[in-house]
Amino acid sequence: MSAVTPVTNAAVVTILFTDIEGSTLLWEQDAERMRLALARHDEVLRGAVEGNRGTVVKMMGDGTHAAFDDPSDAVCAVLQLQQALANSDSTAGVPLRVRCGLHVGVVERRDSDFFGNVVNRAARIMDVAHGGQVLLSQPIAALVGDRLPPLASLCDLGKVRLRNLATPEQVYQLVHPSLRPQFPALRALEETPNNLPQHHTHFIGRENDIAECLRLLDQSRLLTLTGIGGAGKTRLALQLAQQSLSDYPDGVWFVDLAPVQDAQRVTLITANVVGVREVPVTPLIGTLTQHLRTQQTLMILDNCEHVINSATDLTDALLNGCSHLKVLATSRESLGVAGERTFGVRSLGMPAGTDIAALQASDAVRLFIDRARMADPALNLDAVNGPVIADICRRVDGIPLAIELAAARVKMLKVEEIRTRLNDRFRLLTGGSRALPRHQTLLATIQWSHDHLTAQEQNLFRRLSVFAGGWTLAAATVVNAEDVDELQVLDTLTHLMDKSLISVDRMASGDSRYTMLETVRQYSLDRLGESDEGDQIRAAHLTFFFSMAESAAKELRGPNQGIWLSRLDTEHENMLAAHDWCGRAAGRVQQGLELAANLVNYWRYRGLLKLGERMTAEALAREGASTPTLARSRALAANSVLKFVMGRYAESRLCDQESLSIARALGDKAQIVLVLAHLGMVCNAQGDLVQAREHLNGCLGIAEELGGPWLRRVRHDMAELLRSEGDPDAAEPLYEELLERDREQGHRLGMAEDLGNLAMVAVHRGASERARVMLREALAIGDQFDNKILTLGVLDLCGGLAALTHEWVCAARFHGAARRLMEQIHNRREPVDDAVILPRIAEARDALGETDFAAALSGGRALSHEQAFAEMRAWLKIAENTVGSGS
Repeated sequence: MSAVTPVTNAAVVTILFTDIEGSTLLWEQDAERMRLALARHDEVLRGAVEGNRGTVVKMMGDGTHAAFDDPSDAVCAVLQLQQALANSDSTAGVPLRVRCGLHVGVVERRDSDFFGNVVNRAARIMDVAHGGQVLLSQPIAALVGDRLPPLASLCDLGKVRLRNLATPEQVYQLVHPSLRPQFPALRALEETPNNLPQHHTHFIGRENDIAECLRLLDQSRLLTLTGIGGAGKTRLALQLAQQSLSDYPDGVWFVDLAPVQDAQRVTLITANVVGVREVPVTPLIGTLTQHLRTQQTLMILDNCEHVINSATDLTDALLNGCSHLKVLATSRESLGVAGERTFGVRSLGMPAGTDIAALQASDAVRLFIDRARMADPALNLDAVNGPVIADICRRVDGIPLAIELAAARVKMLKVEEIRTRLNDRFRLLTGGSRALPRHQTLLATIQWSHDHLTAQEQNLFRRLSVFAGGWTLAAATVVNAEDVDELQVLDTLTHLMDKSLISVDRMASGDSRYTMLETVRQYSLDRLGESDEGDQIRAAHLTFFFSMAESAAKELRGPNQGIWLSRLDTEHENMLAAHDWCGRAAGRVQQGLELAANLVNYWRYRGLLKLGERMTAEALAREGASTPTLARSRALAANSVLKFVMGRYAESRLCDQESLSIARALGDKAQIVLVLAHLGMVCNAQGDLVQAREHLNGCLGIAEELGGPWLRRVRHDMAELLRSEGDPDAAEPLYEELLERDREQGHRLGMAEDLGNLAMVAVHRGASERARVMLREALAIGDQFDNKILTLGVLDLCGGLAALTHEWVCAARFHGAARRLMEQIHNRREPVDDAVILPRIAEARDALGETDFAAALSGGRALSHEQAFAEMRAWLKIAENTVGSGS
């Protein structure tokens, strides 16, 4: 892979960190003298650094971070500093013992600060030093070996392990006659007895998780990290242990239970790690408990899920018998021991945006880059590959193992190629033979969890894969396909959640909703495919969501519109999955047509015009869908509505004509009214007003007979025709009558449509204040229901209203923003509304002149959706106190 431009400036820099040993006690003993001493310390330190061509990067409490171009200058600076501090007069008579750590290498510079592994290592080298001691890394020693200050030399202290760092460091002490020659052993990890494994990769991110886990571990004696396989539970546990070493002077012991096949050996494996041997006649658990009884120890029990009962018994016995012992366990489910605290290890954080700053802040992206550089050191994050890498991380659900396996592929594939191949993720995401068997592939780690489920849990687990985007308890009960009730299904769902295979969220309605990571779902789908019940489960899924769509079609015309729009939002992906199954299953074509027809108003209200039109067109084009049934007539009518809103009038008319022919042949009066009324609207939009009136008059009698929504539809379309015929005075009372009836029936979206039409009439007449009142109320309803077509119509009409009140720039900006947003969702303003708005916009163009109008129009088009609507809302609010001259 070719090198790319780094996102930061990189250079070889020597990094210095210093810190005052025992400063807390000094502050407690004499704060005033310490304040004076610290001021002198800062002065001496800055003089030593800057006097040797260094830069003080920042002061951090009692410590300092500095940088030098030449490591020899850095050594001279710390020697000068220690010599000055040895004279108590230079620090107000308070003896300050400063420890220093030096390291050199390539660092990244952003603004005036430095970042990277070199900076971290320098800080950790300082951490292991004692007050008055100067420690240098091996690279520093190699560079300054023959350029040391006079009488100075280096003493090799050997390799030491540094906190939070994977590899040890060869450390040297600066020796000089003016410096203290002897110090205690370095404060390295080996101070605490432990068997923590060395890591050859960096621990990335999870700063908040670490802080929370340390807090939980401080408050309890048992903390269990739970999560799906590959989530990073083990690595997080080891990181917590490394950062807590000083809290457990008697030892930190890591017990890997993953290879254990015989659950009876759990206690024996643990005893072997601690160094306890069996005593004849005495139970081993008693011997182990006696050994740990008074020790302040941390025990890490890793991968407990497959030996959960034995791990639970061991933990319970040790905690009861050892008052100073703490246990940190990792498992795909909790241990269930009294006093246990659990922490769910989630996927890594995704980027909040696609800009470089957002990508760099994402733990998932940072992990990918770090691991990818092991395969391709030339890889750097940039504006081109960043969004691709972010997409890879999203598609593998931010699972650390999956990210690492994907990153390893950069050795042979470009990131774009990796993304393309993620459709076959279980074959792509494989690791080397050196990994644990259950971590060698993404497939293996999920298989490990699946194999430890009961038969009942496996059955429900694979059946849940039919859900796209989650499910409710009621839905899960329907697809379970067994003679069980909701409570039994709830119990099994609870077990699957306990084992980290599903998660639960609380919806705004208060109901519980369950989800799977997409990676887990893909595995579950494969298991469903291997079974002989796939068709049966998908049929149950279709039945459930078809019924929901059928209910929604009725409820979207009543007072519960908001509830049902939110419900369809939540089940959006499941509706598409049901639609897809109608196209693949035998005998489901008519059901697919009905499903498409029932969802038409949802697509329209949400501005998902292209998606809805495609869905209905697919349903109509399927083999067997051409039979002239009522379902086909309804789907044709739905397709016509969506084409109409998109401005495709000729296609809309053809759909209506076929739909009407079928409805008449079947004698379905309700369908005849709806199609004839809409056909009148289409003819109206095409300028064929005579034909439009003929259609509307032709269905008026039947609509009066049926009443309800059928009569409402015809009277609305008749009012639209009256406006097209140049008679808004006749149209207005019809709109007002519709508004009154919609208010009585709680049909708020209908009210908003009526208010928009009345506002259109007001702008046509020049009644600006009446238009404002109508638009404010319509906008409030549109906001309440997140109706994109409705709110966009308000923005569009605000352009005409602003021109009416001679606010020409606002008129052009609103018009530009509305046009761009309409283009994005494929919406087209109806010609009857063009006749009102476009003349007003033409007035704004004439008043501003072509150049200024174009600039304002372009400014409006450049606004995001949020910016445009914020600007419009602010304008409508201001307009309350500034009534325009046109009112």
